[in-house]
Amino acid sequence: MNVNIEINDGLAGYQFKSDQNETIHFEDMPRREQIQVLNAFVNGYKLFLMALKEEE
Repeated sequence: MNVNIEINDGLAGYQFKSDQNETIHFEDMPRREQIQVLNAFVNGYKLFLMALKEEE
């Protein structure tokens, strides 16, 4: 699965694609996949938070 993130004016949009490049809707995913996606977002947040620059 691939996740594309688009950010415009502070708003974020997410698009999920299967390995066959077909769009997948979050609500149509099995619960297990939904949990995997949410866990990936949490881990990504932690990763980027560690690299966040201090306010100047």
